[in-house]
Amino acid sequence: MPNRIALVTGCSRGVGAALAAELLRRNWRVHGISRSAPPAELIEDGLVHLPLDLSDVDAVGEHFHASFANDLHLEAADQIALVNNAGVLAMAPTQGLDLRQMDAAFRVNVTVPAWLMGWFVQHTPEITRLDLVNLSSGAASSAYPGWLTYCTSKAALRMAGRVVAADVAEQLALSDRPIHVLDYAPGVVATEMQAEIRSAAPSSFPRSERFHDLYEQDQLADPSAPAGEIADLLERRNPPAYDERRLGS
Repeated sequence: MPNRIALVTGCSRGVGAALAAELLRRNWRVHGISRSAPPAELIEDGLVHLPLDLSDVDAVGEHFHASFANDLHLEAADQIALVNNAGVLAMAPTQGLDLRQMDAAFRVNVTVPAWLMGWFVQHTPEITRLDLVNLSSGAASSAYPGWLTYCTSKAALRMAGRVVAADVAEQLALSDRPIHVLDYAPGVVATEMQAEIRSAAPSSFPRSERFHDLYEQDQLADPSAPAGEIADLLERRNPPAYDERRLGS
């Protein structure tokens, strides 16, 4: 049986919790990061949880020191996956943006995920397959009113993944390494973020009615759907160096 290790951020709920459960079911060794505790059954099934606030870059730096690679036993793995799932919305109209809220959101949505990709590239053995998965959104390529922080940070994370793939393709030090980057948009999923969107006042988010309609028409995907697709994509043979997928594509 292959020795496969995954680190999933935002593992306490939504797609992150569903993906952790799916990978555990498939015999991956799963480590999870979240501020709040994950469901007890995930811990019982083997999830190793690290309580960590990804907006606290000092705390992140302390945990992801060089010896943390030994704690994860990366040297013994046949395949390693980083899934950058954690994200925050931080809705606000352009004229009402809060500087500290924006800074914290960018840390969670792009700064730390991009840095973690570099950390895993640095600490994964050169012959070991490394999959870097960034949870994307339609907001990465479409402008939504009131979502300046979310749209911009998701677009930046998408570009960060493309740059990592370009580094792997063109930097001599990374040539021939089995590193694969996946940009994956799960669609409109029944998560707490969706509940947050529906609770927004039309004055701050003029398109809230559309998300109410999706909810009332039972058109939100269950988190298990994207979780299953991501797990399948991680287990592909010979994936491309860079790939963009959407739920059901």
